[in-house]
Amino acid sequence: MRERATLDHFDRLFTGAADPWGTRTSRDEAHKRRVVLRMLGTQTHGRVLELGCGNGSNSQVLASRALSLDACDGSKAALRRADQTVGGLSRVKLHHLPLPSRFPRSTYDAIVIAEMLYYLDDRTLAFVMREIERSLRPGGSLVLCHHHRQFADAAQKQPGFHARFTRRSRINWQSGTRHRTSRWEAQTFWRPRNRIGDTR
Repeated sequence: MRERATLDHFDRLFTGAADPWGTRTSRDEAHKRRVVLRMLGTQTHGRVLELGCGNGSNSQVLASRALSLDACDGSKAALRRADQTVGGLSRVKLHHLPLPSRFPRSTYDAIVIAEMLYYLDDRTLAFVMREIERSLRPGGSLVLCHHHRQFADAAQKQPGFHARFTRRSRINWQSGTRHRTSRWEAQTFWRPRNRIGDTR
């Protein structure tokens, strides 16, 4: 059995290659970006948080839907790659954020998390959900996108992960658009606008 992925593992990957998984060149990854962007809607959001930005390949397109994008990663090597990609965009700010750590801002209009939550242990997942609850405004959107095929180095069971993750929350999430391929799925979850009934 392969060992679970660690930040040191990702630092080595991004030190050795600018695009370890071909996220900039893969047709499937390009399709995934279009799906995630569509789930944010056509409007421009004020403040958007991206967890697990990697080399910034998604950050480039997310910035087109945000007045301000906080792109975060726990790997310093990944952030160096991301800086090469989006460092010149004034609306994007890069943050070194090894989890569990508090999110950079207190309030976000949308939060996007792709291909990273299944690497976290239960304690860290619980912390991340508490931070989402604290910082996502009423009416805000949470966009999740993850592989549903099991990886040997993942800390979580990947099939059905989105449903299990949102069940960790005290929020009565409203399920939005869902898109599933043979490899991955993406889904939008909306936080109720009314604080009454917001939590279970």
